[in-house]
Amino acid sequence: MRVESSPQGKLMEALLATAFAAHPYRNLPGGWGSDIENLRVGDAQRFFKTYYVPVNITMAIAGDVAQADVKRLAAKYFSALPNAPPPPGVITVEPPQEGEKRAEVMSPSQPFLMIGYKRPDQRDKDDAVFDVLSSILSSGRTGLLYKELVRRQENRTRGAGGIIPSPAPSTRICFCSS
Repeated sequence: MRVESSPQGKLMEALLATAFAAHPYRNLPGGWGSDIENLRVGDAQRFFKTYYVPVNITMAIAGDVAQADVKRLAAKYFSALPNAPPPPGVITVEPPQEGEKRAEVMSPSQPFLMIGYKRPDQRDKDDAVFDVLSSILSSGRTGLLYKELVRRQENRTRGAGGIIPSPAPSTRICFCSS
């Protein structure tokens, strides 16, 4: 699996499990190895019927397309989906964090640092501020992380980051490697 065979994946798994005490974000999307090993056909079918419903679909379309063509193709490929109620929302509220949390993963690989900062959800009035901050810090070779850690200090090979966009409060992740 991509987490078990990747030191960076293991570190991300440890960071999220440490950062979140209660919210489901503490689990990677693929779940834990034991989740997958114990998954039964009926469980997968129930999950599919609950979450893979028309009301839960998000579609992004980009490029030079005609609206009529998009509607025709959407009807062709999605009209057969049975209507169903929206899936249940996450009701768990993450308790306030009382201080710094740390996770460390030992691995025979190059040093790699991840730092996560809690941020409000994407509907928050300050969401755009976090998007701008993310661009300033980690937009490739022009980002401040890269300029400071790779170019100026010359002690890292990579400096980047990103935001996990979410309807719930999530985490902004920064990382660097040497």
